[in-house]
Amino acid sequence: MEQQKIARMNSRLKQKDSRCQVEVLFLVAILIVANAKLLHSLHS
Repeated sequence: MEQQKIARMNSRLKQKDSRCQVEVLFLVAILIVANAKLLHSLHS
């Protein structure tokens, strides 16, 4: 049961893989920028 669900999720992830990677990179970039601004505002 669980393995079927996991397999289905994996195939879905593989289909969306390139798009997901771009989205993840985008989110990481936003987080980095947000952290940098936060650190900058804390220092000043």
